[in-house]
Order: sequence, then structure tokens, then C-alpha cells
Amino acid sequence: MTDLLTDHPVHHLQTGPVRTAYRSIGSGEPILMIMAMGGTMSGWDRRLISQFSQEYRVIIYDIRGTGYSSGENAEVSIQAMATDACLLLKGLGISPCHIFGYSLGSMIGLQLAVSHPDLVSSLVLCSTSRSGISVYNRITSWFDPENPGIIPPRARFPPEFLNEHPDLSDVFPPSAHPVNIPAILRQLDAIGAWEISDEALAGISKPVLLLTGEEDCITPVEDGEVLTSHLNDATCVEVPGGGHGMMYQVPDQIAALTLDFLYQQKPQR
Repeated sequence: MTDLLTDHPVHHLQTGPVRTAYRSIGSGEPILMIMAMGGTMSGWDRRLISQFSQEYRVIIYDIRGTGYSSGENAEVSIQAMATDACLLLKGLGISPCHIFGYSLGSMIGLQLAVSHPDLVSSLVLCSTSRSGISVYNRITSWFDPENPGIIPPRARFPPEFLNEHPDLSDVFPPSAHPVNIPAILRQLDAIGAWEISDEALAGISKPVLLLTGEEDCITPVEDGEVLTSHLNDATCVEVPGGGHGMMYQVPDQIAALTLDFLYQQKPQR
């Protein structure tokens, strides 16, 4: 059985001190997809990638220090990871680009829009927040003191979903890499240290779609609403029953909302 991701080869591009691994799938206007904490590009839901790549060129990549990318000893901050994304897009000759960021990836996407607005045509922020320290505190509150770095399933998904998928083997795609706890903890520290000012948010002129989960306990609906209130051109959509991992719960709904939003950005004849 073929795999949509592994059917496309891994490429590498030097992005400053980091050799960034990426895949390019499909053709059309580009979408850069930025993964959540601890994830790699192999972790994207295949249904989401499949639907996006039917109409767009989808670029997925491994954040510094994870997956096939180098940077195990490089600085890990939201600003540095946004610079990697910037250099990846410039190295590929892409400008501007739609950005789809999930959790940590949404923070990187926001920072990219602030630091390099010319590279961003629109933003889709899934399971997001503007308050890094709030997210840090919520995540660490779920940690087992003897096993830090692992977010338990009940923090990612609502009880009803877990009852239907008790071991999650049919939810997450197969990973090409083992769980990297040191990388997760470095990324978590980067989240906790990240701040974005009201002024910076007000300076984002590009259209933004925020997707929040009704039952998300890590980036709750209120975080999305607060962020929306500080942006010039933003729409916040609450996904019924969605947890922090709603991308895996309802990928078809996430894809439909995103594609509808992107369609609205196309010049109307």
C-alpha cells in the first residue's frame, strides 16, 4: 500500500545553521504546513494532505532538531524557527505563501507573518494561542513527573473520541522517527518564552483563519477569541467537539474550512 508522503522524496535545504528536510506534494499556489510540538512531517494526517494537494502545492518540513532535519544543538526559539521557515521559502523561491500552522506551528506562523510579512499571503492557525506561557503551563500540568514531555491522550482528545479510539492506532499516521523527548522539552521552553505584542498583532494585514476546538484544554476557544480580537482581518471558527488534536479527529472538516477560506482569498473574476 502506497503512502502519500513517502511517495514523495525528502529533500534538504540549508537554512542558516540548520539543514532543513522537506517534501513537496502537488502543484499550484504554495501552502507551507508547520507541525506541532514533538511532531515531524510524517505526522501530518494523510487525508488533510491529500485534499490540500489536489489544489495546491503543499510543502511540509521537519522543524530544526527533529526528524530528518539537523539542528539538534541549535538554538530553539519561536523566532529562530520562524527564520528557518523564512529561509526555506526563500530557498525554494516562494513568495508569498499560504501558511497552515498547527499548535506550535501556529505560533511559528504568526511570528513569520510579523517578521517577514512579504512571505505570507494568508494564515490558517489551528489549535492556537498568542500566550506562550499560558500554553506552557497547561501542557506541563498534564505531565507525569516521572515521564515529562509526553502529553497524555486525554489532554489531546475529548472522552467520547477516546472511547471510540482507545489506543489511537487508527488515528495517528505511522511515524518515521521515535519520540524525541529532548526536542519536545526544548520546543516547550521556546513556547513558554514566546511573547507577541498587541502592536505586532495589529501589524498583521493578511487574512487569518483561526480554528479552535470546543473541548481543547491546551489552547481553549477563549485563546482563539482573544487572538482574533487583536488581528485586523481574522475569522475564528469553533469546531464542535474538537480537542487539541482535532486535526486528527475531523480532518475532513479542517480541510473543508481551510480550503473554503483559501478560495475566498483568490481574486474573484
